[in-house]
Formats: sequence, structure tokens, C-alpha cells
Amino acid sequence: MGLGVTFLIVAALFQVFDKNSFLERKARELDILEAKKYSTLRDLLHMYVSQPGGLDFGACVYNDKIYHDISADQFAKRLIQYRVQRNLDKQTQYYLEFGKEINALVDPINKRMTDLQQGSLFRVILDVEKGGFFYHQISDNCYVIGATVNQEAMDNNSADLEMRSLVRAVERQIAKLENQ
Repeated sequence: MGLGVTFLIVAALFQVFDKNSFLERKARELDILEAKKYSTLRDLLHMYVSQPGGLDFGACVYNDKIYHDISADQFAKRLIQYRVQRNLDKQTQYYLEFGKEINALVDPINKRMTDLQQGSLFRVILDVEKGGFFYHQISDNCYVIGATVNQEAMDNNSADLEMRSLVRAVERQIAKLENQ
């Protein structure tokens, strides 16, 4: 019993004196993911949605072709945990359709915002009660969407960090595809 208490105290002290915050540790993990080379967009998406915390769903629409992935076990558990009343297929379809709708709205919004002279809208984040949805336009023929039902991942910014990292990795993958 005394040994267990000692370990607990030592572990707590490491937490107190650990100069690396959660976000710094997450950023290092994502740097490693970004540095990897992926053979396909689907492989890249799979690596991101398989991470604990962060994104549950990721998709890239490139030249009107949809690439997407979910971590089925992790996502199914979260749908139940957060009481989302859809199965994996319906939730996936919903995200894909929602991404298309947001993509269709970006051009009219950009036209409306022209008078602001602040540039073009390329990123949309929707933070809802049970998670969030991300949209990032890379080019006229490519955009990335991500989603989570995990509100904690939205609150602690891990989903946003993963999405930003995913976008950078997709940009590199697309550049590689276009230079072949």
C-alpha cells in the first residue's frame, strides 16, 4: 500500500512539474504524423482519424473524387457515448453531404465579403454541443473536411490541431500527385 501511494505521489509530481502542456505534446505527435510519407490519401486520412482524441472523421475531395476514412471502433463508441442517434454509415454520409454544402456556400460568401478587402474565406469551423465540424479549402479543386463528436477535443483544441496538421499533410500529398 505504501509503495502504491509513493508511486501515486511521484506520478502527480511529474504532472505538476511537466513543462510540456497537453497541446505541446499533441503538436509533437502531429509533427511525426506530418513527416511520414503516405502512399495514398486514404492512408493519410486513416492515420489521422486513428489518433486518440481529436478527429473521428476525415475526408478530402480532390478533382471531384471523395477520399474519406473513419476509425470505425473509436467512432462507434463515441457515437454511443455522446448519444448521437445515427449509425456509422449515416453519420459518414451526413458529414460528406454537409461538406459539399459548405463548399457550395464558400463562393457566395466570398463574393459578399469582397468589400471587406480581407481576403477569401478558406476555413470554416463549427463548434456544436457534441463536437464540431471543420472545412478547409486547399484549392479550387480540393477541400478537406474533418469532424468529431467529442466535445472535449473541441474544447482543448486537439481536434483543431489535428485538422490543421491533416490539411498540411494533404497539401503535400496533393502536390506530390500533381507533380507525377
